[in-house]
Amino acid sequence: PRPRFEIDLVVKLDGNGLEPLLQMTRKLGFALDRNEAEQTFRLGDHLVVTSPSHPFRMGLWWVRTAYDQVALARRRKARVQGETAWFCSPEDTVLSLLGAGRDRDVDAAGGIMGVQKGRLDWGYLRHWARPLSVDDRLERLRRELFI
Repeated sequence: PRPRFEIDLVVKLDGNGLEPLLQMTRKLGFALDRNEAEQTFRLGDHLVVTSPSHPFRMGLWWVRTAYDQVALARRRKARVQGETAWFCSPEDTVLSLLGAGRDRDVDAAGGIMGVQKGRLDWGYLRHWARPLSVDDRLERLRRELFI
């Protein structure tokens, strides 16, 4: 099997609905079925899209909750290979990974915490960890990493 790489995008739909998202995914070489996207938007929180032309999988995560709104507002802009891109803050990435709960995600959250150490906003992390039901995981990692 060929290697797969994932990129997660946070999607906040406006009054134009799914059409801009469908256009963007087509432009990038992903086949996103309109009916599947509409159904997933109504019933779920994300959709995974693949492409036969390259090894990337794209996770499209819908902005649904108050936390999602806050995390989106906290995103950061950076230049990547001459292009402007937006990235979640390290704190929001940690919270999202802990929320996913898979071993590899919790390990990735620990890796971010280890690298970021003194730069993390622990007040923010603790504020959102409880309503997101990840407070036990966050504190366990903090203790394991001696942070």
